[in-house]
Amino acid sequence: MASVAGPAARGGSARPDVDDESGRPQLRLDTSRQEQDRLTFVYFDCLRDHGVLGGHKPGSSQWFPGGGATKNAAAYKACLVKKPLQPPELDPAKNPHYLDDFRTYIRCLDDGGLKVKGPADGSGWNRDGGSTPTRAQQDRLDHDCELRAYQQSPRPATTTTTPVPGAGNAV
Repeated sequence: MASVAGPAARGGSARPDVDDESGRPQLRLDTSRQEQDRLTFVYFDCLRDHGVLGGHKPGSSQWFPGGGATKNAAAYKACLVKKPLQPPELDPAKNPHYLDDFRTYIRCLDDGGLKVKGPADGSGWNRDGGSTPTRAQQDRLDHDCELRAYQQSPRPATTTTTPVPGAGNAV
């Protein structure tokens, strides 16, 4: 059974730290896969240039870090300014409707033919059998469902109105 980290696990923060986000490239929900890759690879190249071990994945000319953030803390800190920020809609700390949006996202994936189940905390999803779309089909469905689920029209704000005496309001 395959699993995928949810939007929050892909880079959203549980506790946003303004200093860590200052000057970093900001992804949007409609950022193309090519632009996401370009920005991510600038970050990866910085890590490589700062001594982080890694290598090339089969069939790829792009270098990928091999992990070791704790062993290479100075490199990760030096390159943090180049690490793309995920769209704020995908960050539970910044999106008060995150869990509702996540459930809509999971339904969309399921309706699109990718049978998945998502945990109640919105941290990712696991395949639940059914057909297996190609990687390209899955990427397209994932992108389309993120747009539908998280880029909804503005929701009504929850506001409390205070009646103004003498303005015809019921007091």
